Amino acid sequence: MNVSAFNVGNALGPALGGAVLAAGAGYRAPVAVSLALTAGALGLALLSRRIERVPDASVTLAP
Repeated sequence: MNVSAFNVGNALGPALGGAVLAAGAGYRAPVAVSLALTAGALGLALLSRRIERVPDASVTLAP
């Protein structure tokens, strides 16, 4: 995991939370933004894991 990814998350969360508050969405809106960001981060992490998965060396394919 890259440290800059954590820095982006640390900056993006409060910025989006403040934006929805400034838009007048209410005090529960940042929770929805947080859930969306968390789901997106989890999805990207799972996708990255699937892409970078190394095939098992013990499995051989028939010619």
